[in-house]
Amino acid sequence: MSGAPSSYDDVPYDSHSFPQSHPDQLAVLAKLFGMDPPPVEHCRVLEIGCASGGNLQGMAQNLPDSRFVGVDNSARQIEQGQMLIERLGVTNIELKHMDLADVGPEFGTFDYIVTHGVFSWVPARLRDKILQICKTNLAPNGVAYISYNTYPGWHIRGIVRDMMRFHGRQFRDAPTQVAQAKALVEFVANALPAENNPYIQLLKSELAFLSKADAFYLYHDHLEDENQPLYFHEFAQQLSAHGLQYLAESEFATMIASNFTPGIAETLNRLGAHDIVQMDQYMDFVRNRMFRQTLVCHNDVVLRRNLGPQDVRSFWFSSPAKPVRESVSLAMGIPEEFALPNGVKATITGSVCKAAFVLLSRCWPSEIAFADLVRRVGSLCEQETRETHATEAVENQLGADLLTCLASGLIECRLRGLRVAHTVEKHPRATRLARLQASEGRSLTNLRGQNLQLDDLGRLTLANLDGERDRTELVKALQESIQTSGLTVRQNGQPVTDTAQLTAILEGSIDEILRTLARHAFLQA
Repeated sequence: MSGAPSSYDDVPYDSHSFPQSHPDQLAVLAKLFGMDPPPVEHCRVLEIGCASGGNLQGMAQNLPDSRFVGVDNSARQIEQGQMLIERLGVTNIELKHMDLADVGPEFGTFDYIVTHGVFSWVPARLRDKILQICKTNLAPNGVAYISYNTYPGWHIRGIVRDMMRFHGRQFRDAPTQVAQAKALVEFVANALPAENNPYIQLLKSELAFLSKADAFYLYHDHLEDENQPLYFHEFAQQLSAHGLQYLAESEFATMIASNFTPGIAETLNRLGAHDIVQMDQYMDFVRNRMFRQTLVCHNDVVLRRNLGPQDVRSFWFSSPAKPVRESVSLAMGIPEEFALPNGVKATITGSVCKAAFVLLSRCWPSEIAFADLVRRVGSLCEQETRETHATEAVENQLGADLLTCLASGLIECRLRGLRVAHTVEKHPRATRLARLQASEGRSLTNLRGQNLQLDDLGRLTLANLDGERDRTELVKALQESIQTSGLTVRQNGQPVTDTAQLTAILEGSIDEILRTLARHAFLQA
């Protein structure tokens, strides 16, 4: 049943959350394009290639009335995941050690099916099986998520992969294979001057990527026997052959031609005017795309491709964008800048849109429902500009603005509000999963399903947020944790050994640490 031993037993893949595959994200895109997706709060989710369940554990914890099943042919990773699930005490998740070829109709129907990092990395018969599962086991209005390597970008990366595999296969153990394969690329990239040499420039670009990639990723992505990219239009043809169709890309902004310069957008719209698959393929050519995370549904589902302001009125919205200026003018026509954490800035001139971003920035990482946002935007605009805004006019303008911002990647939306705090309570609480991950040095899953890292002091604080401690008790717990863990706290570059000095440092920093945890969506409301 479980098949042959897996290379993932020897080199486990880091198992963590992929927020782009969360049912919240899948349901939003399904709703946006005219589907009536199953409610996330009461759904069944299947993950194919779940590793040790890192992507499902946060979902299961935060959606207690939903059911989650993960399958993987790595016995070692499944055992690791089962041990953590037992410690978490969640009962709505099950991990199975088995070959995906053994998944049949008897598995039942699932509202959402997720397969991340599998499709391109298995033989053709198993790629066919994945699509068969999506047809057979997906609910009539369900959504499946499939990630895969794609051309044209992987034509370039494939050159480096071939080089790495040729050299790496001479060595027996995985760490040596990865190290030697990277060394060969470095040797070739530096063998000739890069000036006026596109090949060397290409290798240097890939070398920069390889230097940042984890060893487990390189082993399974560049050195495994199976890695079969394909063009998006070829993937769409395979979907059609299995009674499935393209729904959307998990990153909605990548589907929008208007995110290119006006001249390029005009040409793309002309080339793909009547065929969304054709449009997406042309955009892949322009981007030199290497990786896709595609959502699919049954081919008898009728989709709506012409989107309008009314299509976002059932959503809850959030945005990490902050106003660049401390005092924002809501007067029409006066430009104001809002900056995302990654440094991307947007200039907004409309009163309604500026007011929305001010309100969303105040409550991040919480969401605001559309109807509530309409009311609050109207009130804020009236308060700041002394002008009355009719509710219907605010609804129409806000719907159009939010759709544009969603297409630009400036906002996030869901079909429900999350129980995430945007302020710090007297007794702050984090989820049991996040506390366990923090105490064990693992990748951290926040309440938005994101995979994050914190510094050592942030981790120790997170591990102690059981909802029972106030700030004074947290400082005391941190002191004990620092002593137990052997962590060295420094001030002005010097290690702090005096207990009173350490206490003063922690008392002075605890509020900022907690505010940081709140901004990163680790605190429960």
